[in-house]
Amino acid sequence: MAFMTFAADSSLLFIMLLMATGLDFWNAFTAGAACVNVLGPGFSEISANFQPVSDTGIWILSVAMIVGRLEYFTVFALFTHSFWKK
Repeated sequence: MAFMTFAADSSLLFIMLLMATGLDFWNAFTAGAACVNVLGPGFSEISANFQPVSDTGIWILSVAMIVGRLEYFTVFALFTHSFWKK
């Protein structure tokens, strides 16, 4: 249950961040889903390439790819204080 909640919340966060860069909901949703879930291309304007995404959006999608490839809890553990304590 924690994994599904964390996955849904982080996906929503990436969608909201992409929408803040100027993408509409559908493009932000499919770009975020494509990068977090390693699905491949999205739909609509970004179906062929990610050219409509701004530079800030590309950075956000890069973070989304890292989160998706390393899995959510691995990335979350890297940012916890107890992980780095001796």
